[in-house]
Amino acid sequence: MFGRAYFSTPCILLIALLLALPRPIESSEKTRLAREPIEKIERIEIKGNRLITDQEIKSLFISSREGELFDYQRILDDLKALLRSPLFSSASIEFQDGVNGKIVVFTVEEQSKPSEVVYEPGGDVKPPKLLFSVRPYYPKSKTKEGNVVLKAIITSEGSISDVVVLKSLDPELDDSAIHALRQWKFEPCKKDDTPVSCSVKVEVAIRPDKHTRRDF
Repeated sequence: MFGRAYFSTPCILLIALLLALPRPIESSEKTRLAREPIEKIERIEIKGNRLITDQEIKSLFISSREGELFDYQRILDDLKALLRSPLFSSASIEFQDGVNGKIVVFTVEEQSKPSEVVYEPGGDVKPPKLLFSVRPYYPKSKTKEGNVVLKAIITSEGSISDVVVLKSLDPELDDSAIHALRQWKFEPCKKDDTPVSCSVKVEVAIRPDKHTRRDF
């Protein structure tokens, strides 16, 4: 004859905890989860804009694209790009369920006097033409040489603004390249034969020679 089994209170609690643990995912369930469709962006809508077209907003500020996978973080980054722009006083997003994916709606409020739109050369935007340039000065204390890669805006008047360094050579040589680039003059980009501001990448060569060597 078997006697009765008696369990202490701690033992009963341990058994209860083990029974409460989540069961492992069966292979069939793993397969089901793997086969679940990943949502895509069905459509991107822009609301609230009057002076700036939908296409301009999408091409200049929104990296997400219709038909691509729905990436919440990427869409938030697009919203941040809109909020950073001086063109808009506010911006927000909302999501709607579409037939074949998510509909992403960006709602913007334009500034009463929006700043000039900055384009990327290409398509119907003709690239700028360099009219005048100066070589960067080369500090006597330096021996390094190479190219500094800069990004800048060429305004509709052909001058340079908003220069940032994309590829550095040396802090002093970077400053020399920026100082030189700010003196360059361009025939600006044109859209429909109208001068417009555009964003460009420029490589400025830094080479020592007897004409450009000097201390700042």
